[in-house]
Amino acid sequence: MNENAGIRVSDKAQPLLQANRCCENYTGILYDGDSAGTARRNVCNTNRAGIVLDGRARPLLEGNVCSFNRHGGIIYLGGAAGIARRNICNQNRVRGIEIAEQARPVLEANQCIQNEDGIVYFHTAAGVARRNICRLNICGIGVTDQAQPLLESNTCEANHLFGLRIFSTARPVLKNNRCVKNGRQDIQDERRR
Repeated sequence: MNENAGIRVSDKAQPLLQANRCCENYTGILYDGDSAGTARRNVCNTNRAGIVLDGRARPLLEGNVCSFNRHGGIIYLGGAAGIARRNICNQNRVRGIEIAEQARPVLEANQCIQNEDGIVYFHTAAGVARRNICRLNICGIGVTDQAQPLLESNTCEANHLFGLRIFSTARPVLKNNRCVKNGRQDIQDERRR
């Protein structure tokens, strides 16, 4: 067990991380600085956070499994960007995927299942979430603060409370999302006007 990261990618490094297991660390895989590269088919379980991207990191995350982490599966902070495609974030204690601060990644075809929240945008985060599936969470997708993502063709299904929840002064753009069979409401808009 490491007190920091199982694997840390810093500065301008651009490695290929493939089929690694990072378990019982503070962070499974940490990208920071101007790092990039590709993380493919890694397993990040039972950490505080599965994969964290900070600074101006912009890797491709593809086909990773982030489960049973104490906070989140994948967390974007700072000005992080890049693409997260076909990752599975399930049964994390807090969030499947969190996008905060000024981060602006592209999220495509990820599955966020049985987390507290599937995908959540905070602060002034932006970017695109397209064709993601958020199922059996408390809330499927949440957008708060001044976040302004484009949410397109996502499926929010069978979440305990809300499929899609917008609050504070958030200004997302919503296109062709499918919200069905959610417990309390498919779409809840609580924005301050």
